[in-house]
Amino acid sequence: MSDKSIYWNPLLETMAREKLRELQVKKFRRIMEWAYVNSPFYRKLYKDAGIEPGDIKVFQDIRKVPKTDKGMLRDVQSRKPFPYGDILAVPIEDVTEFRQTSGTTGTPVYQADTWQDWDWWAESWAYILYAQGYRATDRVFIPFGYNIFVAFWAGHYAAEKVGCEVVPGGVLDTEARILKMQELKCTAFMATPTYVLGMADTARKMGTTFRNRRKSQVSGSSPASAYQPNQAPISVAINRTKTAPKTVFSAA
Repeated sequence: MSDKSIYWNPLLETMAREKLRELQVKKFRRIMEWAYVNSPFYRKLYKDAGIEPGDIKVFQDIRKVPKTDKGMLRDVQSRKPFPYGDILAVPIEDVTEFRQTSGTTGTPVYQADTWQDWDWWAESWAYILYAQGYRATDRVFIPFGYNIFVAFWAGHYAAEKVGCEVVPGGVLDTEARILKMQELKCTAFMATPTYVLGMADTARKMGTTFRNRRKSQVSGSSPASAYQPNQAPISVAINRTKTAPKTVFSAA
């Protein structure tokens, strides 16, 4: 990928709208068929709704597909086989990663992924980072203790895929993170909106700012837009990327 390009994937991002819709329908039908054939949970969900993969012929047909919510996902993981219930669309032996949601609204929702899932997720985030100006010349600091919580793992892998140098700062406190960013002359970082504001307050008390950070990727569901611009000494490109789990655990 040329750093001079404004597109991460020029073929897809400049595709004619009608061709893009055709591709989206094709891919949606394929992953729905994978789930229908391989996941008992999704097969029952679709059958109960009276819909099959072959019914997805045009983009508008996607509206007919039943949605899942966290309550449904929590319920299925309480059933056998442990720990994911009957939702998986691959053999448990193919699962290479365990992650979960934060659990702030109830029991955490488990997320099982294969290597192919993670490659897809990193690719999805690469579109976001590249569009925000991340390039192979950047040194990206992630001031976030990501562990079994799913957030920012994909951001980490995507930054690597774009070619960035990634500095994980999870074990450091806020002051140490700020000092490490300055020491390494990091050009970008990722965090949640509320944590960015907290870092800005800490930096102000330390007598420094983030004005030399060229770009940031802020994700999560925090209402960052509720804050006034003068509350944080940083220019933030907001991307409201949720960390909710995917609804199809597949390797389509």
